[in-house]
Amino acid sequence: MSNRIDGRRIQPHCEGSGSPATETVGASARDLRALARDRLDAFAAGRTTGPPTGTDDIQCPDDDFDRCIDRTVPSPRLWIHQGADADAIDRADVQQHEIGDCYVMAVLAALTNSPEGRNFLRGAITENTDAAGRVLSYTVTLHQPQRRWFFPTTFTPLRVDVAPVYARGHAGARPGDGSNEVWVPVMERAYAQYAGGYNAMGHGGSIADAMEVVTGQPARRVALRPLFGRYGPDDLQRDLLAGRLVAIASRDDVEQTRPDLVPNHAYVVTGIEQQAGKPALRLWNPWGIVQPAPVPFDKMNSLFVQVDVGSVK
Repeated sequence: MSNRIDGRRIQPHCEGSGSPATETVGASARDLRALARDRLDAFAAGRTTGPPTGTDDIQCPDDDFDRCIDRTVPSPRLWIHQGADADAIDRADVQQHEIGDCYVMAVLAALTNSPEGRNFLRGAITENTDAAGRVLSYTVTLHQPQRRWFFPTTFTPLRVDVAPVYARGHAGARPGDGSNEVWVPVMERAYAQYAGGYNAMGHGGSIADAMEVVTGQPARRVALRPLFGRYGPDDLQRDLLAGRLVAIASRDDVEQTRPDLVPNHAYVVTGIEQQAGKPALRLWNPWGIVQPAPVPFDKMNSLFVQVDVGSVK
């Protein structure tokens, strides 16, 4: 696989993770994808119906997520302070499953890294309830970019009404864990409706474009090349201290030297740590399982193609 490039916009292919139930310590990214596919195939073999149409004989193809919108969440709650969550809005809430939208999941996870981002998310979703307090729908505020030559990009607020029904394979809690926290699948469905459907969203896309649509603020792209496009520890420290969103896209051959990294995939950059006296990137995989080891900054240009930096103000 090679990266798809639209102008300067690197678009990770974003293969879905499947529906992981347990962490597989020491497994390579390829092994994890194989295990996820096996679980997905087993799940698909037991399917008999598609969306709720009143019939029992509609097959639900694996890759047709728009046809398979039939999952509801009982007693949904937007935000839940669970287990080891540092906040009710925590990056552990963001878990990409079968849909190939890592570039959107990375943006949502990056927003959870700062108080400004978490407050932004709280303000982005409104619950619409009936007189008895039952959730009828959600209204999510996204932003439509208007790009013009020689002028800064402007953004128009776009309010997207989201029914509380989600595609099979939607992002969010792991299947079977009993969680009814829904802010992630709500945001995912709103972005899908903006993009033209789950299928349109689910084959990879631009991290920076997703940052702009979600936040309504311009995003900066730094192309990484062996001798150019440097993004160093000072740059990262400055961006993280300012509460900015930082995500990075891996190369298509990254597994050859780093089997714990997924090719053509979006990662959230969460911080810096020292390894053998040298700075290294801490990364978070929006699959939510088996996080990669830190990446030394001097290896970054050989493993990744682009850093994307966004903000909420």
